[in-house]
Formats: sequence, C-alpha cells, structure tokens
Amino acid sequence: MRLLRQDGFTLIELMVTISVMAILLAIAVPSFSQFIINNRLTSQINQLVSDISLARSESATRGARITICTSTDGATCAGAGSWEQGRIVFVDTNNDGVHQSAELLLKVTEQLSGSNTLALSSGAFFIQFRPYGGLSPAAGASFHLCSPSSATGKQVAVAATGRPLVTTVACP
Repeated sequence: MRLLRQDGFTLIELMVTISVMAILLAIAVPSFSQFIINNRLTSQINQLVSDISLARSESATRGARITICTSTDGATCAGAGSWEQGRIVFVDTNNDGVHQSAELLLKVTEQLSGSNTLALSSGAFFIQFRPYGGLSPAAGASFHLCSPSSATGKQVAVAATGRPLVTTVACP
C-alpha cells in the first residue's frame, strides 16, 4: 500500500511565520506613522511656500502690494488667532494689510489638517510684498510649522528679497 503525501504547513511552521510577521510589524508601524507625520509637514510647508511665491510673483507682475494674512472665513483677514486657521492672498490697494471687498482676492488656503501649529516669528497676522517683490518691512520673516507628535518641524525663512527658504528645525 502506498501512502499519499499531502503538502501543507505544520503547526510549528505556521507559528514561526506568524511570530516573524509580528516582529516585522512591530518595527514597521512606528516608522510608518513618523513617515505620515513628515509627509503631512512637508505638504503643509510646500503649500505655504506656494502662497509666498504667488504673492511675491504677483507683486512684481502687477506692480502692487500683495498681502498674505490669517483668515478664518476665506474672505477677510482675521486680525487675530493663528496661521493654522487658514490664510488669504490678495492685492492690497490701500496698503493697510486688511482685505476689503473691492480688493482682488488671489488665493484662499484652508486651515491646516491635523493638530500641527504654524506661527510667524514676529507674531504678526499678515506679511506684505512690495511692488518689486521684496518683503515689507525689509526685515524678513520666519514661519515655524510643528507637529505635537514630532521633535522636528519645518521653517520657512522669507528673506528681505521675498525669497522663501525651507529648513528642518527642532520644535519645542
């Protein structure tokens, strides 16, 4: 009589495979969550750089002052609060840093997703670009973007010429 051979896994082989998979997942999951945090920070800082570059470009193209300010409703400047609540970019015809209905609204950026914080170093609620593309006042500005679940964040330093530069910084 001939014995039939059946292919398959033994219980020991299955348990070893499950143990190896559990170890690999324990190593990969924390790295993946940090990857998601870093990806969100990069995306949000790139959006800010895009707004700054648009304002700088439009100020030089239009020969007018362009302002970026905090905004909760996407139509008016908040004048208080924080930069993560959202912002608008507009042509500031009267140079007051406040959007009036007669002034052209160029871009609306919604509030940041997640619990990240975005702050301007001077504590101001708007930055303004002169008609040639430089920052007004010409002292420069610096934005800090941080996540509560990460020790490092992103910084955008805006030079007096209006050029933004992104770096990685330590968060408090």
